Amino acid sequence: MPDSSLSFVSWCKEVARIQFTPFQESIAHVIGGGDPTSDVDKAVWGFTGPVDENHRAIISLRCGRRSGKTMISALYALWRAMTADLSAAGPGDIPTVAIVAPLEPLAKIALRVVVDVASSFMPDNINTKTREEGRKSPAITSDTLKLLREDGREVHIRSVPKSANGRSIRGYTLIAVILDEAEQFDIGGDKEASDVVHVHAATPAILMGGSIIMISTPYKPDSYMSQHVERNFGHPVDGLAAVATTRNMRTDSQHIQKMVAREIATRDDNALREYECVMTQIPGAFFDTPSIAACTTESPAITHCYATAAIDAAFLHDSFGLVAIERQGDKIVQTLEFERRPEPDKPLDPFATRAEAIELCKAYSALVVGADVHEWASTAVQLTQAGIQVTKAPTANAFATAAYQLRALLRAGKITVLPETAKQLKAITQTNAGLPELPRSAHGHCDLVAALITSIHLDQRHGPVGASIGMAFPAPIRQS
Repeated sequence: MPDSSLSFVSWCKEVARIQFTPFQESIAHVIGGGDPTSDVDKAVWGFTGPVDENHRAIISLRCGRRSGKTMISALYALWRAMTADLSAAGPGDIPTVAIVAPLEPLAKIALRVVVDVASSFMPDNINTKTREEGRKSPAITSDTLKLLREDGREVHIRSVPKSANGRSIRGYTLIAVILDEAEQFDIGGDKEASDVVHVHAATPAILMGGSIIMISTPYKPDSYMSQHVERNFGHPVDGLAAVATTRNMRTDSQHIQKMVAREIATRDDNALREYECVMTQIPGAFFDTPSIAACTTESPAITHCYATAAIDAAFLHDSFGLVAIERQGDKIVQTLEFERRPEPDKPLDPFATRAEAIELCKAYSALVVGADVHEWASTAVQLTQAGIQVTKAPTANAFATAAYQLRALLRAGKITVLPETAKQLKAITQTNAGLPELPRSAHGHCDLVAALITSIHLDQRHGPVGASIGMAFPAPIRQS
């Protein structure tokens, strides 16, 4: 009978007879309630020190393929089912661990691990009493394992496919939730069944001490899991995030080490993403993710010369975006990113928002500004009266051409961009015709990218990037 006092790592070793590699054990140690303290822990989680218990509610495991992340998550599901405090579960509740995946067969992979472990090492806990009592309810079905704990409580571990609004996991008292391949939940634009939808559906129903664990290789930069990893790896903000390559996780297998090395040598970008957890070029993405990463900076140098700004203006349902750039030698440097988002039933004040933008343009010496057609007249009047030259943003083919120029600059390392703009660049997709497509969401439609593309178009007045500005403009003018 499992001992409820055992830590997760000890339970895996003593009950499930699992032998972890150091990186696997680090993941098991922390998701089981431990704090990262060792050098290996720091490599996996990005930090060492005590963990705020609130940060354990949502945990991301960005681990390479064949790394053992599904096995660890399945074991966590079984450990939680057998040892969790169920005192808050109501009468008649059957507390449940839910394993969710984009496709039903994928969700059952983790369930099979759970069934194999339970059948091999704790068969007495498989609840066969239901069948013996004549209810014709088998203890193991294609999607459910029914367990009987030492305290007499029945618990279930269920595999379910993703669902619109997370309805497949609603109504349960949840012990834990595993979202397998979380970054692929909304592939094909299925936003109603995205990873964040399932997180929101699960959060109110999870018993204290349980976690929502998202596992995946990197795939979609705009997915909730991807953003959760970027936000929490190394500096927990609202959760925990682990990043570990297949080769680090599977030091116990020479076969896997050789296979990964061969795949990386022959398949390059795909293998780097799948095994090394590198956010490489994503199918359907317009901009190259590695190029964006290489060109991102948090502290650009500012010269206040040859500056350009652009506005993507909206005030009611969409956000207001402002970007400033400078031509510095043979490169373009983004110096400013500014967004204002309206709140529900509280639109932005156009005059006040534009006034704030005017002050920023002056502070960054960007006295030439491109603006889109939305509220063009009032924008042009207000900025012109403040001493700022305003020109219309490119549209249609001209906008696409400027986007291609931006992509070429990123690939050539001839531009640096700021972090929030970089995040939005990763979300830009392309049509079948190869044209850029800016996705819309409740938070806008990548307004910083739209403004950046406009500023790139307007920057052409300084001549081609890479040419000497001094040749075209012998007397550099400080814009202040």
